Amino acid sequence: MKIKSLIFIFAFLIIGFSIIVSAQPSIPHQFYGSVIYNGVSAPDGVSIVAKINGITAKETTTLNGQYGYNPLFFVTDPHSENAGETIVFYINGIESSNFVFENGKITKLNLEANGPPISSSSSSSSSSSSSGGGGSSSSSGGGGSITKKTNLTNPTTSTSSNSVNLSVSVEEENKNTEENNQGTEAGVLSGITGAVIGFVSSGIGLGLIIALVIIILGIVVLVVQKKHKIVQKKT
Repeated sequence: MKIKSLIFIFAFLIIGFSIIVSAQPSIPHQFYGSVIYNGVSAPDGVSIVAKINGITAKETTTLNGQYGYNPLFFVTDPHSENAGETIVFYINGIESSNFVFENGKITKLNLEANGPPISSSSSSSSSSSSSGGGGSSSSSGGGGSITKKTNLTNPTTSTSSNSVNLSVSVEEENKNTEENNQGTEAGVLSGITGAVIGFVSSGIGLGLIIALVIIILGIVVLVVQKKHKIVQKKT
């Protein structure tokens, strides 16, 4: 009788937790990738918005020409109704791309769009010009004048400047490649971590864990009671 009552209690608890879980939000869909605007890598602070059925589901800004790395970019599913819906992405208000929502998925989605130039108050451009000097010599005689101008350039200086510019360009390209590789690795690792955390913290994950613990405890109690009865019969 006690065993039947115990089983009934555990079954009731599992059903109760299932009802609670069904009311909890589902696991989000994570996105990350590069952002290209007007053919070049987007500057920092450009708006990235994800919308479902015209309603903003998530928004962030670019950093180092990317989004979804820091901070992570999760499109949530608070009412467990976004599965199969189309997510539309916007760069600076311009429609860029779209993707179908899937709970628990991690997607690398590079965004690209063309639109009005982005004004940046934090960056300013300045130009400087340099010119080489020359000497002039003039001589006059017999009612006429001859003027001679010579532009002097230093081939060694020009070659050295080109070499320095080429070296700086190669270093910057290598640095950008290394940052992109590090960003991709960090995005994948953080994506996996985020998915695990999202699953555990979501209603489904938490409910399943609690239900599993309850079932294990129930099995342990039943086994202990059975052993106890066997010992009583022997004695």
